[in-house]
Amino acid sequence: MTTEKKTTPATAAEIRGRREFIGHHAAEFEAKEALSGWQREINSIKVEAREPAGLKSGQRLAMETALREQSNLGDLLTELEPVYRHDMGPGATRFVDEGNSLYTRSGDDAYIQGDMRGKNVAAPGLWATKMATAVRRIGPEGRKAVVSGSLDAPTVVVDAVADPQSARRLLELIPAKAVSENNYAYVRQTLRTNNAAPVADHGTKPTSIFTFEEVEDRARVVAHLSEPIPQRYFDDHGEVVQLLRSEMAYGVISALEDQVLNGDGTGENFEGILTVTGTTAVAFDTDTATTLRNARTQMATLAEDVTAFVLHPSDYADVELGADPNLDLRQRIFGGVPVVQSIAVPVGTGLLADWRATRLYVREGGRLDLDAGGALFDKNEIKLRAEQRANVAILRPQAVAVIDLTAL
Repeated sequence: MTTEKKTTPATAAEIRGRREFIGHHAAEFEAKEALSGWQREINSIKVEAREPAGLKSGQRLAMETALREQSNLGDLLTELEPVYRHDMGPGATRFVDEGNSLYTRSGDDAYIQGDMRGKNVAAPGLWATKMATAVRRIGPEGRKAVVSGSLDAPTVVVDAVADPQSARRLLELIPAKAVSENNYAYVRQTLRTNNAAPVADHGTKPTSIFTFEEVEDRARVVAHLSEPIPQRYFDDHGEVVQLLRSEMAYGVISALEDQVLNGDGTGENFEGILTVTGTTAVAFDTDTATTLRNARTQMATLAEDVTAFVLHPSDYADVELGADPNLDLRQRIFGGVPVVQSIAVPVGTGLLADWRATRLYVREGGRLDLDAGGALFDKNEIKLRAEQRANVAILRPQAVAVIDLTAL
């Protein structure tokens, strides 16, 4: 019996060693991926140990190693975002939030000490306070000073969730891949015909047809601005600023999801899932529930191992409210396949896919910039800009079923 070898997350030292070759942004994404990987190591140790007192010497050593690597990776991420650099022109300085993603490891440190109740919680208003301090450091000579901080509440996940049952939104179903340049290429499968069959001695083997095409594309910027807000809010109303920060991040992620599904491929729009050719069409039949059940059958006949449905909340409500209360809805209609609700999906359209056949190519992760210069400086105001640079790719269009839920 062959056992799959467990892969250890990259260390900060390893990523530093590759940074010169892979570039700044790729190193940043590798560091974030490794940070998540070491957190999974910690969670795994917790599950194995059951109780803090049950940590064996080997588990304790592994836990300490994981925590140390998380700390080293946090330092690396700080290095990758310098505290300041003069790249905004004369008299302009960009400050970077020294807290970076503002994560804390208090819960895991406490676990080693025997307390399982600790949680990773950042102090309310911490980010707002740091930003206010940075803005004040600019001084009156700063005509266009910008304060920057990473978007961590929320941001696009780099890895798709291991269990689609726990996915809460569409982007958590799609594996993400960092790219080191704005332009990139990938391979898309356009035909999949399996002709494998038994062959007699000396017989000619049949040829299966797997046709691919190379697709060249580039990352697109998804962004928006806030209205100017009084600078004093950063000192006096930290929770309000945190809320605004989350709203800015939510706006980018929502627009990103909309493009992933509905982008028409023109101008700066993505080529979205509902636009790309070659997806599997599922026709309406009788009612919403029957059509969704038929989608599972159709994908099974294509030998597609689907991972999740994506439905508009209104369509999901139609199924739920119209189902027989004595029947298990998830088993009868969805067959245990997870269902993610998304307002980015048009009402009357559903999706069922092996989401591993899609990719989110990320050139630059979510970020939040703050401008307090120019006319804003004269009014003690600050404007926020949130943005992300990414694009979507459908590697195997057949693996995505587009379901018509509307009767003619």
